[in-house]
Amino acid sequence: MPLAAASLGVVVTMALGTWLLGWWMVPLLAGAWSWLVPALRPWRIGLLAGCAWAGLLAAQATTPAFAALVGRLGGIFSLPHLVLVGLPPLFAALLGWSAAGVAGVVGRQPSAVSSPPATFIANVTSAPPGSRTDTSSIP
Repeated sequence: MPLAAASLGVVVTMALGTWLLGWWMVPLLAGAWSWLVPALRPWRIGLLAGCAWAGLLAAQATTPAFAALVGRLGGIFSLPHLVLVGLPPLFAALLGWSAAGVAGVVGRQPSAVSSPPATFIANVTSAPPGSRTDTSSIP
């Protein structure tokens, strides 16, 4: 899959997933995209998740309720309106980046999953008490 098509897919699925099912779709979809398209680096998936949320905010920015909400929140938190509008996309970007990074590491480490911890425990407990164990067999 070309990188541009995959990037567009990330933005569309992040926006639709968030719109329909909520914010927790960002880490789930970021992990899925990281696993399905390894060429998409975690920073890119995070950036695209932030773009998706910025698009959702832009769609809502034309309503009077949005302007009233940003005005009241700006008064409560003493923050400029631009900072308040920038925080949700930043949150989505950080969430998508971290989830894609974790999914990429976990998805590329089959030996860590296939090596049972019982092997390590058996190697440690088979040595006589007080002796030094050979650490070359520790995974």
